[in-house]
Amino acid sequence: MDEQQQPLPVGTGVTLDNGQTAIVGYDGLVFLPSLQDDNRLRAELDDGTFCDAMFSFDASAAATTLGPVVCRAVAP
Repeated sequence: MDEQQQPLPVGTGVTLDNGQTAIVGYDGLVFLPSLQDDNRLRAELDDGTFCDAMFSFDASAAATTLGPVVCRAVAP
């Protein structure tokens, strides 16, 4: 979700620091099959700007929905 608490648009591309990529689906959901303990995700928005989100993952809670995670605007 963005800083205004709205889901990122469907089709927004996201990339994790480990190079894994995904696409935002309905309601701002993203499926990421391989996560680290600590993760940083970058989304490229329709207007060409970017936002970053950081979140932790507990591997013992696999197949769990995380979030909401806020994607904060990155200065150009």
